[in-house]
Amino acid sequence: MGIEFPAVRGSRPVEVDLPVYDGAFRLHGDRSQLGEITVEVVDQLERKTWHSMMHTHHPRGAPQLPGKALKYWLVSEHYGRLGGSSFHAASCREKARDEYIGWSQRVRVTNLNLVVNNSRFLILPEVRVHGLASAALRAAKCRLAADWQQMYGETPVLAYTHIDQ
Repeated sequence: MGIEFPAVRGSRPVEVDLPVYDGAFRLHGDRSQLGEITVEVVDQLERKTWHSMMHTHHPRGAPQLPGKALKYWLVSEHYGRLGGSSFHAASCREKARDEYIGWSQRVRVTNLNLVVNNSRFLILPEVRVHGLASAALRAAKCRLAADWQQMYGETPVLAYTHIDQ
């Protein structure tokens, strides 16, 4: 029994080729065949490729969020790029998150810069490997605070994921 995602929405033309996925690549198997799983920060030159991948394969497309953001490639030691993720500065108000944390409005305003949102997570459609998502999220979690600190001079203490109904 698997999770069913909505169909990929209509796409806008994107002028960037996707070297990470050509439609013929299939990887179905065991996590051990991938080697080490890491995440790598998407550099400025690769942003269009990352956005193209998300726009093409993520049900919600590429994020169009203003403000602070970090984008990662999901990388297998043996197969290269298998997907990507992004983290953005937390939105000002999000009822479920704010209730879970239990903070007042004053504390929220003071501490919001310590919270980031995992705004996109994608494993390419033809990659079906048990345990890969957990390994990818673990790798991102291990890097996120240091990468965010290096880029923005702040160290987040909480990362959350928002899921639409």
